[in-house]
Amino acid sequence: MKCLHAFTALHLSGALPNPVAEWTLARLEDPYLDPTRCPGCKEYLLEQTE
Repeated sequence: MKCLHAFTALHLSGALPNPVAEWTLARLEDPYLDPTRCPGCKEYLLEQTE
């Protein structure tokens, strides 16, 4: 999963075209993490804002 996030970030920045990331993002309603569906996401997001 971390690799997917890294390559998606590179795709979004324009540094590395990634057709898989483009395909995935086109099908997501909301590309951001939903803390209610991911137990570790809420803690991670809180750490990033501190």
